[in-house]
Amino acid sequence: DPVAYFKTGATILWYEFKSTSTRNEVMGHPKFCGHEAGPRTIFTVDAARGYRIADFSVFGEVEEEVLFPPLTKLRVTAATKLINDPSETINVALSGHPDTIIVEQIVETPAVQEIPREGHT
Repeated sequence: DPVAYFKTGATILWYEFKSTSTRNEVMGHPKFCGHEAGPRTIFTVDAARGYRIADFSVFGEVEEEVLFPPLTKLRVTAATKLINDPSETINVALSGHPDTIIVEQIVETPAVQEIPREGHT
């Protein structure tokens, strides 16, 4: 249950590289969530920093892929359970639509500490 797992306001970390698309319609493609039955989740990211990698992606300009580095920090802003029956893997009408999680990227500016130079205080 995504609503129980992804509590609104919670902070999560993506420990490994993650990529996403800037185009919502990509999630309907069979290579991604498609329109197949079974448990699946779509994350919508309000991104502040990411790396555009469409020029290097197998899907190119069709996907408009963006890469997030390891330890990307996110705050959950909403979670919606749309899967009716996660065990249903044949009929989409019985299975339901993908669950959705909306997150915003947290970008923390590193603290700047002045280091005194020799002869200066």
